[in-house]
Formats: sequence, C-alpha cells, structure tokens
Amino acid sequence: MGIIFFLFVISQVSFSFEFSPVNYAVTTDIWELAEGEYFQAEFMKTVFGHSAWAARLGIYRKIEDSEMEYGEGLRRWEAGLRWRYFLLETSPHLLFLGGGVDHRPDDNSITPTGEVGFNLCFKPAVVSVIGFAGYQVHFHGFGFSKDRWVKGIELRAGFCF
Repeated sequence: MGIIFFLFVISQVSFSFEFSPVNYAVTTDIWELAEGEYFQAEFMKTVFGHSAWAARLGIYRKIEDSEMEYGEGLRRWEAGLRWRYFLLETSPHLLFLGGGVDHRPDDNSITPTGEVGFNLCFKPAVVSVIGFAGYQVHFHGFGFSKDRWVKGIELRAGFCF
C-alpha cells in the first residue's frame, strides 16, 4: 500500500515539472542484483510520443519467480522484448502499460508477459517500478519445468539520455 501512495504522490508532484525528451534508457533491476543475480540489463528506446520498446538480457542463477537455483555454479541466460504505452505523459515518463515476451533457451521456455509500471526520468537518472505477470510455457519436458504463471515486481534504476 505504501508503494501505491508513494507513486501517487510522485505523480502529482511530477506534473509540475517539465519533462525533457528522453530517447534512450539503460536500466538494471536493483532487487535482482541485491539477491545475487549476476547480470540483468534493459535497453529502452522511445519510438513515438506515447510508446517505447525495450530489449532485455540477463544471466540468472534462480528459476524465474522461484527461490530454486539451477544448481551449483550453473547459470542460465534470458533475452526479452517489451513494448510500452505511456498513459499520462509522453514516452518514457510516468504510468505505462506494456506487453512482451521472455525466452530462456536452456530451460526451453518462453514467457509472454503483461506489465504495468511507473517510470521517472530526470536526466541522466531513471527509476522505474514495474509489476509483471505472465504464463511460462516449456517445450520438450525439461526436468523441473511445468507450465505455470509467473509474476513479480521490478525496481529498476539506470541512466537516460
């Protein structure tokens, strides 16, 4: 509940600022790094007035939306794409809805996802809070893999220009 109140207050205050145009942003998930994940980055590009696309790349030691690890020293990589539509302000500022897909080739999985988030860009810094949910589909019956729903919250921070 506190996060929702914080986002509401920031959105009200932020309307009094002039948002400068942002064409690119590079972020990482702070919570993932704090949990010991090795690498996770997202590159976002403004496309039109209210939309942007993002490409992601990560190397993980945990199974998505789980506390289970792949094994001693094993890591798996993931690539993803997102498209975002910004509702309150021109891209990439404030509230957005998005959709995309993640793919972990070593898990033989693909995860279509939906997301809702809040993005603040004050050059050169950017901070985002993103909630996501998706259905992870596995191919070729890979060990621990069962098709399932995944969900989570990301706290992203990085640079914009």
